Amino acid sequence: MVNSYNRYSVNFTALSQQHFRLLCRLINPQQVISLTLTNEYDGLNEIDLFLSNVRHLQSFTRLQNLVLENINENQFDSLLKYANLTFITSFSMSIKHPGRRIAQVTEKLLTSIITQPGLRQLRLSLSYLNVLRTGYGTVSMVRYLFVRHWNKINDLYEIFQSCPHLHTVVLQEDLGRLDFNGVREFKPRSAFHQIRSLTLEEFMEDIEILELVLAMVPSLNHLTIIGPYSNLNLDGHRWQHLLEINLPQLKRFEFFLRPICIDKRTLDELETFNTTFQTPFWIEQKQWFIIVEYRTKSLSNIRIYTIPLCTRELVCDLEFTQLPSLATTMRTEHNNVKRISVELDESIDVSAERQEIFNNYRFSKITDLTLVFYSSWSGSLLPLTLMAIDITNMVYMTLAYHCKKSVSEDVLKLVCSWLEQAQNLRCLEIYGEFLEFVTSSQLESILSILQHRLQCLEIRIKHLDQMKIFLERCDNLSRLKFHFDKNISKEIKQWFNDNTIGSICWGEYHSVFVWLGKLNTQCTLPEINQKRMKVDSFS
Repeated sequence: MVNSYNRYSVNFTALSQQHFRLLCRLINPQQVISLTLTNEYDGLNEIDLFLSNVRHLQSFTRLQNLVLENINENQFDSLLKYANLTFITSFSMSIKHPGRRIAQVTEKLLTSIITQPGLRQLRLSLSYLNVLRTGYGTVSMVRYLFVRHWNKINDLYEIFQSCPHLHTVVLQEDLGRLDFNGVREFKPRSAFHQIRSLTLEEFMEDIEILELVLAMVPSLNHLTIIGPYSNLNLDGHRWQHLLEINLPQLKRFEFFLRPICIDKRTLDELETFNTTFQTPFWIEQKQWFIIVEYRTKSLSNIRIYTIPLCTRELVCDLEFTQLPSLATTMRTEHNNVKRISVELDESIDVSAERQEIFNNYRFSKITDLTLVFYSSWSGSLLPLTLMAIDITNMVYMTLAYHCKKSVSEDVLKLVCSWLEQAQNLRCLEIYGEFLEFVTSSQLESILSILQHRLQCLEIRIKHLDQMKIFLERCDNLSRLKFHFDKNISKEIKQWFNDNTIGSICWGEYHSVFVWLGKLNTQCTLPEINQKRMKVDSFS
């Protein structure tokens, strides 16, 4: 059955060294249709390990989907120099140092992929976009295009011209990188009516730039904008005028404009601003429902968004107050949020009104959760958060502990209950002084839940015993990152050199990353088990 099956999707992300090497040996390239390779940490270069075992992609003759994340140019050239990508339909690549000009050989290889006749989906993270200009007489058949780190508005016209079959475009830029040179002189010579969906992420709401982009795609029926918001003059009336003039066929408009520093406004000004989004155009004609909210303690901090939420990342700030809107009473079940951060502090007012607002949200796609505990934090906020978040799909969890008090038993029970439900949890990061304020029994409760699930761990430690207790209790760990104030990097590296086989350690003055090899059971594990180290020794 295994030998006859020929549609394997192989993902080398977050594997232990043993499984990584084993998979390299067992893999039959001709049975693989999807391959994902990544350098997850700088200095580790997992793709080099793949190359040392597989060498290149020449034998992967049936590949349909190829994902290369954080790859350097030498690795890219070695992998694809002899590759046969006749059947490729989806290609994704993010390159290290995306701002640099790529070498000619890399550009040639990329162009050969982009012009493959079967390619339909393309995701690129690099600012040098000449590879998307396929040249006169040559076109790309791509339907879906994602570009990260783009920084020249003038490039878009030639890219769209080279991709006449484009339907969906996602443009993600780094703030402050956009090149405004020549923007005012730029006049699109024609429109690209084939593009029906456009997403702008991390997009500063400069009205002039936005109008130029929209002028190239007048047939959009779906527009998404996610980014910072600093201009209250761009209110509901101006948005209405912009959309009616530039996008007459638009059916779906969604946005999430998060706050950056603006001049402090009065509550009356914010209420007037809010009413511009509660007109018949928004509510009756388009049925686009908008929420305007502000931080209660600071009227200079606002955010504006449509529901359901279109952003993939959300800081769940319980101190925000929502202004009156039909949307505030709606129950939203289909939010797109996948990564959520919740700040917990007992100084936050958890009034009945706030609880009712929070109860209207359901986050069913969460894979990454961050809980931030501040001084004198209150456990009463955790149940409120639990009600809104479905954690059954959660893979990553971060605990940021900034409190100088011991963890209460009530809160620990809630956290443990949460961890028990998170059956897919694989990665845990703990920041702050967590180990200084947790008791031995409390930590034992957490580790007993995560014993067989946890694969990746990042935590601050003070000495080696704190590191060893996690290695003893969690038997599926493959990747670890330790932070410390006192420089103990030499001791950590020496311990793994003496007690494991094949572990790779890489680090700087205040942190060490370990790609765990095989524990030396003849020496280390009996010693650990006999001593049965106590968590009490942490403090």
